[in-house]
Amino acid sequence: MANQYAERDIMGLDKKGGHYSRHLSAMTSEGLHDKSDIAAELAYRDARIAQLEADCAAHKAAEEVQIALREKADEREAALAAHVESLHEALEQALIHWGPYCTEEEGIAYAECMRRLDQVPTISLARRDLIQRAVGLEDALKACESSEFAFSIKGFLYHKANKLRQQAEQC
Repeated sequence: MANQYAERDIMGLDKKGGHYSRHLSAMTSEGLHDKSDIAAELAYRDARIAQLEADCAAHKAAEEVQIALREKADEREAALAAHVESLHEALEQALIHWGPYCTEEEGIAYAECMRRLDQVPTISLARRDLIQRAVGLEDALKACESSEFAFSIKGFLYHKANKLRQQAEQC
């Protein structure tokens, strides 16, 4: 059987949060001197760690499913938006050619179609693309926050992401 207990850097463990000295003090004050008592505590902690790792794996799997579902929904949304924009362009062209030749009743329908064509849908490919670019810049900004990245570059990324979001709102 391979060794399960390696020699540890006690000082390093204490520098990372006082782990060694805190446990040594607790074991002493609680009278935990017997190997069996210490093994029982280690077993309990192993079981707890295994449960937390299983929970973490389950959350990761659920997150991956959510990401896949979101990607599929984004694909469908993009296809629908492209189709709507294509129909919008085709209808606009048809109405431009139809308008001069319509009767009064058809003229009312023509005017209503033109009015609706002038309404900008809340979801368009241009808006979606601008938002995706803004999210990409914001992700880059988040990655930079934990580093010693130049302050002016962070400011530029923040400003650019805000401009893209403002443009998206105008779409």
